[in-house]
Amino acid sequence: MKHIFLTLVCLLLVMPQIMAIRSITDNCLHVEQLDWVKSKLNSTFYTTFSQLTRKSVDRLDIIYKDGELFSGTAWSSDGATMKIIVDRGVLTRIYVFHDNGSVAMCSIEGNGRVENYYFDDSKKVERNDGEYYGNEMDKYEFRKKYKTLYTRVRIFWKEIKKAEEY
Repeated sequence: MKHIFLTLVCLLLVMPQIMAIRSITDNCLHVEQLDWVKSKLNSTFYTTFSQLTRKSVDRLDIIYKDGELFSGTAWSSDGATMKIIVDRGVLTRIYVFHDNGSVAMCSIEGNGRVENYYFDDSKKVERNDGEYYGNEMDKYEFRKKYKTLYTRVRIFWKEIKKAEEY
């Protein structure tokens, strides 16, 4: 909630024409048209998948932005379901989130290995990466229980254009 509050305050400083705020009570912003504000925040402050290009090199996806190797964090177009962390073009982490904001899946890549972890939506523990996690579960149980989320991830991944499509 603190991050949302600070982001919205920054948005109001940068884009004063937005008059969606109805009231401020008890440190809680009540916002009309939250989806519209969220989309403006994403396109203004965050890199989205649609701004990136990926090129396969020796079975490794290299990520580019504006023709340069990308380093940083990028989000799916909805700004909430999926984020990736990239270092000099190399994908190092993939996060997928449940609707409540807790981590659904975390994929850690490094040293030629990929480790995938799956979690339920119980939102129990905050870890050192600042994200909340539920109880760990196996891949098959996750796919069965969260079929819709799994499908959305496949769709969002396609937002990153392949180099030949660029």
